[in-house]
Amino acid sequence: MAYLRLLRGSDLRTIQNSYVELFQLQAPSRRALEDALASKRWLSLAAVSPDTSSPSRQEYMGGFVMSVVATVADFHTDMNYYSNGGGLSAADGGGGGAGVGVQASGLETIRLPLEEKAVNICVLGVLPSYRRRGLARLMLRQVVDSARTAR
Repeated sequence: MAYLRLLRGSDLRTIQNSYVELFQLQAPSRRALEDALASKRWLSLAAVSPDTSSPSRQEYMGGFVMSVVATVADFHTDMNYYSNGGGLSAADGGGGGAGVGVQASGLETIRLPLEEKAVNICVLGVLPSYRRRGLARLMLRQVVDSARTAR
């Protein structure tokens, strides 16, 4: 039975190794992933399964999700910041201080109030051998629940 836990630094190699297979994209740098894990603005979860045949009950990561919960205004700040040639500042979590370090294109067309909370799921992946077990649904449900209770 799989369960969720926060991503750890020890998970980063698995994420980087599976990135091309899952998304056909080059993996983010280790530094970028470490910055996301260290930021209070990001919710980064792993879906893991314990190996019941192992005496140490070592766990295997079957999926992961990295998301940001922020106000629409914070996402707009980032869109303006990045469109003007800015970069990510790890100290603030990105986007010139007020933003979240994520480009959430499309929010401007929805016309939500600026103080409304929004969630941006930046990446969600389930390794092929763990698919069709409900891991993506489990991770999405947790992200949405966390977004509802975020301040």
